[in-house]
Amino acid sequence: MLLLPLPNGEIDVWVCGNEAINESLANAFKEAVHSATAGLSENIKSHKWSAFIGATAVKHNGHPKKRLKEACKLPGITLVPTNQMFWLPGNLPIRSPYTWGAHATVPILVRSASPGYDWSTAQPLAAEALGKLVSFLSLAWGTTIDVLDGAVPLEFGERRMPRHPPWLKLDQQFMNAADLENVPGFEHLDWLSEAWVRMNKREKLKAAVTIYMEGLRTEDRHPSLALVSYVAAVEAISLTLFHEERCATCKNHKDIGKRFHEALKLAVGEDAANALRPVYGNRSKTVHTGRLFGSEVSLDAWSFGTFLMPSHALFESQILHGMKDAARKLLLMAVRGQLPAPRAL
Repeated sequence: MLLLPLPNGEIDVWVCGNEAINESLANAFKEAVHSATAGLSENIKSHKWSAFIGATAVKHNGHPKKRLKEACKLPGITLVPTNQMFWLPGNLPIRSPYTWGAHATVPILVRSASPGYDWSTAQPLAAEALGKLVSFLSLAWGTTIDVLDGAVPLEFGERRMPRHPPWLKLDQQFMNAADLENVPGFEHLDWLSEAWVRMNKREKLKAAVTIYMEGLRTEDRHPSLALVSYVAAVEAISLTLFHEERCATCKNHKDIGKRFHEALKLAVGEDAANALRPVYGNRSKTVHTGRLFGSEVSLDAWSFGTFLMPSHALFESQILHGMKDAARKLLLMAVRGQLPAPRAL
Protein backbone atom coordinates (compact mmCIF):
# COMPACT_ATOMS: atom_id res chain seq x y z
CA MET A 1 0.00 0.00 0.00
CA LEU A 2 1.31 3.44 -0.98
CA LEU A 3 -0.18 6.63 0.46
CA LEU A 4 0.43 9.87 -1.45
CA PRO A 5 -0.71 13.16 0.15
CA LEU A 6 -1.68 15.62 -2.62
CA PRO A 7 -1.19 19.43 -2.59
CA ASN A 8 -4.97 20.01 -2.50
CA GLY A 9 -5.27 18.14 0.82
CA GLU A 10 -6.55 14.87 -0.64
CA ILE A 11 -4.75 11.53 -0.32
CA ASP A 12 -4.16 8.97 -3.06
CA VAL A 13 -4.15 5.38 -1.85
CA TRP A 14 -2.40 2.89 -4.14
CA VAL A 15 -2.96 -0.74 -3.30
CA CYS A 16 -1.24 -3.65 -4.97
CA GLY A 17 -2.10 -7.33 -4.48
CA ASN A 18 -4.01 -10.36 -5.70
CA GLU A 19 -6.86 -10.03 -3.22
CA ALA A 20 -9.82 -7.66 -3.17
CA ILE A 21 -9.11 -4.24 -1.69
CA ASN A 22 -9.81 -4.03 2.04
CA GLU A 23 -11.69 -0.73 2.08
CA SER A 24 -11.79 -0.63 5.88
CA LEU A 25 -8.01 -0.92 6.11
CA ALA A 26 -7.48 1.65 3.33
CA ASN A 27 -9.78 4.14 5.10
CA ALA A 28 -7.95 3.59 8.38
CA PHE A 29 -4.68 4.50 6.67
CA LYS A 30 -6.30 7.58 5.13
CA GLU A 31 -7.48 8.79 8.54
CA ALA A 32 -4.06 8.16 10.04
CA VAL A 33 -2.36 10.24 7.35
CA HIS A 34 -4.93 13.03 7.75
CA SER A 35 -4.32 13.12 11.52
CA ALA A 36 -0.53 13.07 11.08
CA THR A 37 -0.48 15.93 8.56
CA ALA A 38 -3.31 18.06 9.93
CA GLY A 39 -0.99 20.26 12.00
CA LEU A 40 1.40 20.97 9.14
CA SER A 41 -0.80 23.72 7.77
CA GLU A 42 -1.13 25.46 11.15
CA ASN A 43 0.82 28.62 11.77
CA ILE A 44 3.30 28.87 14.64
CA LYS A 45 1.73 30.83 17.50
CA SER A 46 3.25 33.08 20.14
CA HIS A 47 2.51 31.63 23.56
CA LYS A 48 2.57 34.15 26.40
CA TRP A 49 3.91 32.87 29.72
CA SER A 50 5.01 34.01 33.14
CA ALA A 51 7.43 32.71 35.77
CA PHE A 52 9.02 33.76 39.06
CA ILE A 53 12.72 34.28 39.74
CA GLY A 54 14.56 35.49 42.82
CA ALA A 55 17.77 35.58 44.83
CA THR A 56 18.55 32.16 46.28
CA ALA A 57 19.97 31.17 49.67
CA VAL A 58 23.76 31.11 49.32
CA LYS A 59 26.04 30.07 52.19
CA HIS A 60 28.85 32.50 51.39
CA ASN A 61 26.75 35.34 50.00
CA GLY A 62 28.07 38.61 51.38
CA HIS A 63 25.55 40.69 49.46
CA PRO A 64 22.59 42.22 51.32
CA LYS A 65 19.09 41.21 50.32
CA LYS A 66 17.83 43.28 47.39
CA ARG A 67 14.63 43.63 45.40
CA LEU A 68 13.34 44.96 42.11
CA LYS A 69 11.63 48.23 43.01
CA GLU A 70 9.98 49.04 39.69
CA ALA A 71 9.12 47.19 36.49
CA CYS A 72 11.75 47.13 33.80
CA LYS A 73 11.96 45.71 30.29
CA LEU A 74 14.53 43.80 28.33
CA PRO A 75 13.87 43.07 24.64
CA GLY A 76 11.16 40.39 24.67
CA ILE A 77 10.94 40.21 28.48
CA THR A 78 9.22 42.23 31.20
CA LEU A 79 10.32 42.09 34.85
CA VAL A 80 7.69 43.04 37.43
CA PRO A 81 8.27 43.46 41.20
CA THR A 82 6.02 41.38 43.45
CA ASN A 83 6.60 43.52 46.56
CA GLN A 84 6.32 40.52 48.87
CA MET A 85 8.67 38.23 50.74
CA PHE A 86 8.97 34.56 49.83
CA TRP A 87 10.49 32.31 52.51
CA LEU A 88 12.46 29.19 51.72
CA PRO A 89 14.93 27.01 53.66
CA GLY A 90 18.27 28.64 54.35
CA ASN A 91 21.59 27.21 53.18
CA LEU A 92 23.33 26.46 56.48
CA PRO A 93 27.09 25.82 56.84
CA ILE A 94 26.27 22.55 58.62
CA ARG A 95 23.31 20.38 57.65
CA SER A 96 21.56 18.45 60.38
CA PRO A 97 18.01 17.36 61.24
CA TYR A 98 18.45 19.41 64.44
CA THR A 99 19.21 22.71 62.73
CA TRP A 100 17.19 24.89 60.43
CA GLY A 101 17.28 28.26 58.82
CA ALA A 102 15.00 30.39 56.67
CA HIS A 103 15.93 32.68 53.80
CA ALA A 104 13.67 35.42 52.51
CA THR A 105 13.79 36.60 48.93
CA VAL A 106 11.67 39.11 47.05
CA PRO A 107 10.45 37.31 43.90
CA ILE A 108 10.40 38.94 40.48
CA LEU A 109 7.57 38.17 38.07
CA VAL A 110 8.80 37.47 34.53
CA ARG A 111 6.52 37.84 31.52
CA SER A 112 7.48 36.84 28.00
CA ALA A 113 6.35 34.79 24.98
CA SER A 114 7.79 31.84 23.05
CA PRO A 115 6.86 30.48 19.60
CA GLY A 116 5.38 27.05 18.98
CA TYR A 117 2.49 25.14 17.43
CA ASP A 118 1.28 24.48 20.98
CA TRP A 119 2.59 24.87 24.53
CA SER A 120 4.43 21.53 24.41
CA THR A 121 6.68 22.93 21.66
CA ALA A 122 6.91 26.44 23.14
CA GLN A 123 7.70 25.33 26.71
CA PRO A 124 11.30 24.15 26.07
CA LEU A 125 12.04 27.53 24.45
CA ALA A 126 10.49 29.32 27.43
CA ALA A 127 12.61 27.28 29.84
CA GLU A 128 15.74 28.07 27.83
CA ALA A 129 14.94 31.79 27.81
CA LEU A 130 14.38 31.71 31.56
CA GLY A 131 17.71 29.96 32.10
CA LYS A 132 19.52 32.60 30.05
CA LEU A 133 17.73 35.36 31.93
CA VAL A 134 18.73 34.23 35.44
CA SER A 135 22.32 33.68 34.27
CA PHE A 136 22.44 37.18 32.79
CA LEU A 137 20.86 38.90 35.80
CA SER A 138 23.10 37.01 38.24
CA LEU A 139 26.09 38.32 36.33
CA ALA A 140 24.76 41.88 36.05
CA TRP A 141 23.53 42.24 39.63
CA GLY A 142 26.35 40.30 41.31
CA THR A 143 24.15 37.90 43.25
CA THR A 144 22.70 34.48 42.53
CA ILE A 145 19.28 34.84 40.87
CA ASP A 146 17.53 31.59 40.00
CA VAL A 147 14.17 30.22 38.91
CA LEU A 148 11.63 29.95 41.73
CA ASP A 149 8.68 28.87 39.58
CA GLY A 150 9.05 27.81 35.95
CA ALA A 151 7.28 29.18 32.89
CA VAL A 152 3.50 28.66 32.82
CA PRO A 153 1.26 29.70 29.89
CA LEU A 154 -0.96 32.69 30.64
CA GLU A 155 -3.92 30.96 29.04
CA PHE A 156 -4.17 28.99 32.28
CA GLY A 157 -4.10 32.19 34.31
CA GLU A 158 -1.16 33.88 36.00
CA ARG A 159 -0.02 32.19 39.19
CA ARG A 160 0.53 34.07 42.42
CA MET A 161 3.57 33.58 44.61
CA PRO A 162 2.80 32.21 48.09
CA ARG A 163 4.62 33.44 51.20
CA HIS A 164 6.41 30.09 51.57
CA PRO A 165 6.26 26.54 50.17
CA PRO A 166 3.26 24.60 51.53
CA TRP A 167 5.50 22.13 53.38
CA LEU A 168 7.51 24.85 55.18
CA LYS A 169 5.74 26.01 58.34
CA LEU A 170 6.95 29.34 59.73
CA ASP A 171 5.66 31.47 62.55
CA GLN A 172 3.52 34.31 61.19
CA GLN A 173 5.08 36.78 63.61
CA PHE A 174 8.54 35.77 62.40
CA MET A 175 7.58 36.34 58.76
CA ASN A 176 5.78 39.61 59.48
CA ALA A 177 8.86 41.00 61.24
CA ALA A 178 10.70 41.24 57.92
CA ASP A 179 10.49 44.84 56.70
CA LEU A 180 10.19 44.98 52.92
CA GLU A 181 10.58 48.76 52.84
CA ASN A 182 14.12 48.51 54.19
CA VAL A 183 15.23 46.09 51.46
CA PRO A 184 17.33 48.09 48.97
CA GLY A 185 16.64 47.91 45.26
CA PHE A 186 18.84 46.41 42.58
CA GLU A 187 21.02 48.98 40.92
CA HIS A 188 19.52 50.53 37.79
CA LEU A 189 21.83 49.62 34.91
CA ASP A 190 21.23 51.63 31.75
CA TRP A 191 23.29 49.16 29.68
CA LEU A 192 21.16 46.12 30.60
CA SER A 193 19.02 45.91 27.43
CA GLU A 194 21.93 46.39 25.05
CA ALA A 195 23.99 43.78 26.90
CA TRP A 196 21.06 41.31 26.84
CA VAL A 197 20.81 41.63 23.05
CA ARG A 198 24.58 41.28 22.62
CA MET A 199 24.69 38.11 24.73
CA ASN A 200 21.84 36.48 22.82
CA LYS A 201 23.48 37.21 19.46
CA ARG A 202 26.79 35.54 20.33
CA GLU A 203 26.75 31.83 21.12
CA LYS A 204 30.20 31.77 22.74
CA LEU A 205 29.32 34.67 25.00
CA LYS A 206 26.02 33.07 25.92
CA ALA A 207 27.82 29.81 26.75
CA ALA A 208 30.35 31.66 28.91
CA VAL A 209 27.63 33.41 30.94
CA THR A 210 25.73 30.14 31.35
CA ILE A 211 28.76 28.21 32.66
CA TYR A 212 29.48 31.09 35.06
CA MET A 213 25.95 30.57 36.41
CA GLU A 214 26.71 26.88 36.98
CA GLY A 215 29.62 27.98 39.15
CA LEU A 216 27.27 30.11 41.26
CA ARG A 217 24.86 27.20 41.65
CA THR A 218 27.50 24.68 42.70
CA GLU A 219 29.88 26.85 44.74
CA ASP A 220 28.46 26.11 48.20
CA ARG A 221 28.58 22.32 48.06
CA HIS A 222 31.04 21.71 45.22
CA PRO A 223 33.65 24.49 45.24
CA SER A 224 36.20 22.58 43.14
CA LEU A 225 33.64 22.10 40.37
CA ALA A 226 32.64 25.76 40.71
CA LEU A 227 36.27 26.69 40.01
CA VAL A 228 36.13 24.58 36.84
CA SER A 229 33.06 26.56 35.77
CA TYR A 230 34.66 29.96 36.40
CA VAL A 231 37.83 28.94 34.56
CA ALA A 232 35.73 27.65 31.64
CA ALA A 233 33.91 31.00 31.45
CA VAL A 234 37.22 32.85 31.12
CA GLU A 235 38.53 30.28 28.61
CA ALA A 236 35.41 30.72 26.47
CA ILE A 237 35.97 34.48 26.32
CA SER A 238 39.72 34.08 25.70
CA LEU A 239 38.94 32.16 22.51
CA THR A 240 37.17 35.25 21.16
CA LEU A 241 40.03 37.63 22.03
CA PHE A 242 42.72 36.07 19.84
CA HIS A 243 42.83 34.68 16.32
CA GLU A 244 42.17 30.97 16.38
CA GLU A 245 45.23 28.76 16.14
CA ARG A 246 44.93 24.97 16.17
CA CYS A 247 47.47 22.17 16.16
CA ALA A 248 47.79 20.73 12.64
CA THR A 249 47.89 17.19 14.06
CA CYS A 250 45.32 17.02 16.86
CA LYS A 251 43.24 20.09 15.87
CA ASN A 252 43.16 21.33 19.49
CA HIS A 253 43.53 25.03 20.35
CA LYS A 254 47.13 26.15 20.87
CA ASP A 255 48.47 28.22 23.78
CA ILE A 256 45.30 27.84 25.86
CA GLY A 257 47.11 28.66 29.11
CA LYS A 258 48.60 31.83 27.66
CA ARG A 259 45.25 32.93 26.24
CA PHE A 260 43.67 32.33 29.64
CA HIS A 261 46.28 34.45 31.43
CA GLU A 262 46.01 37.29 28.90
CA ALA A 263 42.22 37.31 29.34
CA LEU A 264 42.65 37.51 33.12
CA LYS A 265 45.00 40.48 32.73
CA LEU A 266 42.31 42.34 30.78
CA ALA A 267 39.84 41.83 33.63
CA VAL A 268 41.90 42.32 36.79
CA GLY A 269 45.32 43.64 35.76
CA GLU A 270 48.71 41.96 35.66
CA ASP A 271 49.37 41.70 39.40
CA ALA A 272 46.04 40.07 40.21
CA ALA A 273 46.32 37.81 37.15
CA ASN A 274 49.74 36.65 38.34
CA ALA A 275 48.30 35.91 41.78
CA LEU A 276 45.73 33.66 40.10
CA ARG A 277 48.31 31.55 38.25
CA PRO A 278 47.70 28.49 40.52
CA VAL A 279 44.06 28.47 39.37
CA TYR A 280 44.68 26.64 36.12
CA GLY A 281 46.67 23.93 37.87
CA ASN A 282 43.87 23.38 40.40
CA ARG A 283 41.33 23.22 37.61
CA SER A 284 43.40 20.69 35.62
CA LYS A 285 43.93 18.44 38.63
CA THR A 286 40.19 18.37 39.27
CA VAL A 287 39.29 17.72 35.62
CA HIS A 288 42.02 15.20 34.82
CA THR A 289 42.70 13.45 38.15
CA GLY A 290 39.52 14.03 40.16
CA ARG A 291 41.32 15.94 42.90
CA LEU A 292 39.20 18.18 45.14
CA PHE A 293 40.49 21.27 46.96
CA GLY A 294 37.49 22.81 48.73
CA SER A 295 35.23 22.01 51.64
CA GLU A 296 33.60 19.11 49.76
CA VAL A 297 36.45 16.90 51.05
CA SER A 298 35.32 17.54 54.64
CA LEU A 299 31.66 18.56 54.43
CA ASP A 300 30.23 20.20 57.55
CA ALA A 301 33.59 20.14 59.38
CA TRP A 302 34.37 22.85 61.91
CA SER A 303 37.84 24.01 62.98
CA PHE A 304 38.48 25.35 66.48
CA GLY A 305 41.54 26.36 68.45
CA THR A 306 43.96 26.95 65.59
CA PHE A 307 45.60 30.01 64.12
CA LEU A 308 46.13 28.24 60.79
CA MET A 309 43.43 28.48 58.18
CA PRO A 310 42.58 25.02 56.77
CA SER A 311 43.75 24.42 53.20
CA HIS A 312 40.19 24.17 51.89
CA ALA A 313 39.34 27.55 53.47
CA LEU A 314 42.39 29.11 51.86
CA PHE A 315 41.38 27.62 48.51
CA GLU A 316 37.85 29.04 48.74
CA SER A 317 38.74 32.47 50.12
CA GLN A 318 41.68 33.17 47.82
CA ILE A 319 41.64 31.01 44.71
CA LEU A 320 37.93 30.29 44.21
CA HIS A 321 36.58 33.73 45.11
CA GLY A 322 39.44 35.46 43.29
CA MET A 323 38.66 33.49 40.15
CA LYS A 324 34.95 34.12 40.51
CA ASP A 325 35.55 37.87 40.74
CA ALA A 326 37.87 37.84 37.72
CA ALA A 327 35.40 35.80 35.65
CA ARG A 328 32.57 38.19 36.47
CA LYS A 329 34.62 41.27 35.56
CA LEU A 330 35.65 39.75 32.24
CA LEU A 331 32.10 38.66 31.40
CA LEU A 332 30.74 42.10 32.25
CA MET A 333 33.25 43.62 29.85
CA ALA A 334 32.14 41.12 27.21
CA VAL A 335 28.38 41.69 27.50
CA ARG A 336 28.92 45.46 27.56
CA GLY A 337 31.01 45.35 24.39
CA GLN A 338 34.16 46.61 26.13
CA LEU A 339 36.60 43.91 24.95
CA PRO A 340 39.19 44.66 22.25
CA ALA A 341 38.89 43.23 18.74
CA PRO A 342 40.47 39.78 18.16
CA ARG A 343 44.22 39.89 17.59
CA ALA A 344 47.18 37.60 17.27
CA LEU A 345 48.46 36.17 20.54
